[in-house]
This record gives sequence, structure tokens and C-alpha cells, in this order.
Amino acid sequence: MIVVNAHRINQGEFPLIKAEERKEATDFYFIQEEDPEKVLAVSLPFVLKGFQSGLASTQSKNSSLNPMHRGTIGVANLNLELQKMMNPDPAGIIHGSRTFKSGDKVMQIVNNYDKDVFNGDIGWVLRINREDREMTIDFDGG
Repeated sequence: MIVVNAHRINQGEFPLIKAEERKEATDFYFIQEEDPEKVLAVSLPFVLKGFQSGLASTQSKNSSLNPMHRGTIGVANLNLELQKMMNPDPAGIIHGSRTFKSGDKVMQIVNNYDKDVFNGDIGWVLRINREDREMTIDFDGG
């Protein structure tokens, strides 16, 4: 239903949110709330439960899509809050405003032709060398 509703929204139509309108209710949920703090409070446990239910290993295939980058319910803050809940290990490496930790799921956001890693590629932080400020990330075996 994510794809169906994304098309509906792009066409200026309201998403299908009632159970009888949807073919299945497994991948699209609608939360009607205007206060960003309340949206975060409702969303975090919901997203965490979805991730945990799909954890066959530490490298879950589940993802959460968010159309905003900044603000209380933007992707940057949501990622930070989820990292606190899912990977509380205090050891990591800080780059800008982000802290990367071993075991984190990451997404490449700029093409790097030299390393054969491209925008949208998903990887996992395998090792962190804090002394040299380097990380080893597995992008689908590469």
C-alpha cells in the first residue's frame, strides 16, 4: 500500500487509510497528529516494533520512509532516536552532527565511483577505528 498511496498522493488524492479500502494493512499506516512531539512519541515505538519483528539477524531488511529531513520528526532526528533505542553502544565515531557505531545500518547519499558505492546503497558498519577515524562498511558484500 505504500506504493499505491505514494501514487495517490502524487496525483493529489488522499491515501487509502481505512482497512476496507486497503487490500492489506501490512506496510502503510496513517497517524493523524499535528504536534511533532506527539508524532515522534507515537512513531518511535511503532517503527521499533516493526524493525524488531523483522529481525532475523542483526541486519534487518526493514526500513522506515520519511519525506522530511529536518525537525523533530525529520529523518535526522528519527535516525538518532532509533539509534539510541536499537544500538545504545556508547562507542562510535563522530562525523559532523552524526555518530556512527558498529552495527549501524547506513545509506550512501553521494555517488563514490572510486569505491563503487552509489547514492541509495544500504550498508552496515562492521568496524570502527577511532584512532584513525575510519569505518569499514559492508555494502552488499563489497
